[in-house]
Amino acid sequence: MIKILATVLVLLLVSSPFVRSEESHVVAVVYSTSPIPIDRDLVASFAGTATVTASTSTQFRAYICRWDDVAVAVAVNPEWSSDVQLKWMKSWISRFPEDERHAERVVAMLQTMDSVTNCISCTISPRYDAGGKAKLLVLDLAKALRGFVFSHQTFYDSDGKKIIGTPGDSSILGAKK
Repeated sequence: MIKILATVLVLLLVSSPFVRSEESHVVAVVYSTSPIPIDRDLVASFAGTATVTASTSTQFRAYICRWDDVAVAVAVNPEWSSDVQLKWMKSWISRFPEDERHAERVVAMLQTMDSVTNCISCTISPRYDAGGKAKLLVLDLAKALRGFVFSHQTFYDSDGKKIIGTPGDSSILGAKK
């Protein structure tokens, strides 16, 4: 399972920012504006009763959080460059209707986007759990790192509320559609 999660994480961290979730997992990406380093201790502080193990490779650092019913692989690519990805994200947002793009929550996110310093990929397997452990981990990371989340095809704030995204996505991160 760890090898599969590690492979998925590498692909996500080097692929386009348009993160796609599959049936076997869901991906949530935290875009951080904080200089706080992402390490095992930080991840474990938000993982509650999960067992947290570290995995490293030449391309990324990953921390696997395991509960009985769900696992979340939190990965950081130290080589991640924000320029191309942030430009692409802004371009994607520009395709939405003007009234959505000019909503206060969207304008606020766009204003912080240039301050993004890190991209933390959270691969949730098999999907968000009914108890909310995976969602809470992602949102706690986003809050601590002064960031926002991209999951499915939608941006969410650190409280899990939809900022902007595809109409079919849930208005609350991790909720069933």
